[in-house]
Amino acid sequence: MDQVIGSQISRRRRTLDLTAQQVSDLLGIPIADYEDIEAGRCQATPAILYHLARRFHVTLGYFHDPDEPVGPN
Repeated sequence: MDQVIGSQISRRRRTLDLTAQQVSDLLGIPIADYEDIEAGRCQATPAILYHLARRFHVTLGYFHDPDEPVGPN
């Protein structure tokens, strides 16, 4: 499941034309930790998923379901 979530995070980040560094700075976590989340090597906490959903304009369900519709960019 962590790989699905990480893949969704990465896909949405790229759609929004953000770098991994920008997102890690936004979250206040080291870039290495953020890259581990995107790669599925580390589980994203509920707080991180909440902040990403707000910043990425998606529901929390988006991270679990690749077919979940997204909001405006």
